[in-house]
Amino acid sequence: MRHIFNIFILLLFFLLFINSAAAQEENIPLNSDFHATTVYEFLKDMRVKKITSFFHDDNLPLSRHEIMRLLRETDAKQDQLSDTEKKLLRRFQISFDEAYMNDTTFTNLISHLTPFSDRAADVLSDKEKNFFYYKRDSTTVFIEVLLNAITANQLDPKPNTTAYVYDAAFRFRGTLFGHLSYMLYFAQGINPGNQTLARRVRPDLETNFKGSGNLLPNEFPNYTLSEGYVRFYAEPVTDFDIAFQIGREPVRYGFGYGNRLLVSGNGPVMDFIKLNANYGIFHYSQYHFSTVGDFSPNRDDRYSKFFAMHKLKISVPNWFSASFGDIMIYSGRGLEIAYLTPIVFYKFVEQSVGQDRDNSLIFVDMQTNFLKNFELQGMFLMDEAINFQFFSPEEAATNKYAFQLGAYWYEAFWLQNLSLAMEYTYIRPYVYSHFNPRNAFTAYSIPVGHPIGANSDELYVRAGYNASDWLRFQLEFRSIRSGRNIVDAQGNLVRNVGSDITLTWLPERDALAAPFLDGERFNTLAFGASVRYEPLKNYILELRYSYQVERDVARNINTPYSFGFLRVSVEY
Repeated sequence: MRHIFNIFILLLFFLLFINSAAAQEENIPLNSDFHATTVYEFLKDMRVKKITSFFHDDNLPLSRHEIMRLLRETDAKQDQLSDTEKKLLRRFQISFDEAYMNDTTFTNLISHLTPFSDRAADVLSDKEKNFFYYKRDSTTVFIEVLLNAITANQLDPKPNTTAYVYDAAFRFRGTLFGHLSYMLYFAQGINPGNQTLARRVRPDLETNFKGSGNLLPNEFPNYTLSEGYVRFYAEPVTDFDIAFQIGREPVRYGFGYGNRLLVSGNGPVMDFIKLNANYGIFHYSQYHFSTVGDFSPNRDDRYSKFFAMHKLKISVPNWFSASFGDIMIYSGRGLEIAYLTPIVFYKFVEQSVGQDRDNSLIFVDMQTNFLKNFELQGMFLMDEAINFQFFSPEEAATNKYAFQLGAYWYEAFWLQNLSLAMEYTYIRPYVYSHFNPRNAFTAYSIPVGHPIGANSDELYVRAGYNASDWLRFQLEFRSIRSGRNIVDAQGNLVRNVGSDITLTWLPERDALAAPFLDGERFNTLAFGASVRYEPLKNYILELRYSYQVERDVARNINTPYSFGFLRVSVEY
């Protein structure tokens, strides 16, 4: 740990004493849904429309500095924007760009510069709202209060049940000296009512220690959330920037319109060390995650695990982006310094330091940008040696790979402000698994990558429409096919077909051939519809309906499940 501390101090001094014009370097959270259309949804549309240049949606979240750069690129091409896009641009400029902060656009609840009566009246104004704001030179301090209330109703199966999820949060964020950004987030919530429904509405509670049901006798259902980080950013020379971050916050890594094969953000919030470097068309990123293993009631059986992943991406303007990367998962020991090395192939290093005990994967991906309003992207993930016997009934269990292919069409059917995304995901049996279950591609028993798991495929379709800058409609459809392990009435394994990430292939127990979708076949159809409405800045109303039906093909049994909820959110 002393070596890591020394590296931390050296980076601090290096980055604080080189020139940079950046003023706001803290990240925009992935769950920053305090607008009807999120800034990430807007920037994705602008990227596909070829309004902006590189948008690193394979490495989220982005910093405010990066968001501001993309918004300024968009502002320079206002003549190519629709009326709704212009209004959305203005809304985001006020939210994220200090150049647009003034008395007519911004209000600060705690301030000695304006009378309290004016500040109180601004609570129901259409200004951008903050609880507290301070700036001096290139140093900023923000304190924000966030309130969320969700009322959910299970519609099917009967009888109907309800769940309520309420929380209040504080977020402290800012940037010191133009280089050092920080964020501290803490939330306390309660979730009375049906707990299964509450976790459907708020999937993050599934991996929350208290939110998942670990309560004292007679304790009222509740949960706490905590995030925070320190991030250093610098631009040593023209067209080169580097950032170093340590902390915890939700992230997504890798391409994917629905979920991602690498890090989808569905599991617990993970602690990490992160390095980003960009120079011209070259982009390097590295994560080293620390997280929890499978939960056990026995404290002695609980453990931590680590994920190391990095990739090098080349972005050719107006053509495509392509990258190559590798992943290593390990446990049973402390932080492995070898996997912190930025320029190294993990698999080769693992043969020395891991001695073939860690779980390695490699991947390649590509995203196009040569057609206006239309984008193609894909990823191939290899979890084991490939024998090129693709899609054969006799394909071996050791042929462990997955891939995604997708397309994004903006101004679909030549309608302004309408986006359409379609994606197919294919995951072979035994993908993500390892002979040591603790090194499986999971955290808190939840897949870190795509949630459908191994021996499954999915067709995903999403349509989004910005009716105005304060109203967004969205429809989603999923068709999932899965082949599950065969078990007896007591739950004992009868035949392993590679669907359980924590149960890998064993030659003395399992057949070498692993046909895709073998085992007990289940088909799932899922449909979702949502409306997000922003009556005033930072006040959000969301109405969502979700329906799914799972079909046991062999038994011809359909199991429906549906619910709806209303969410009210306020950020001040």
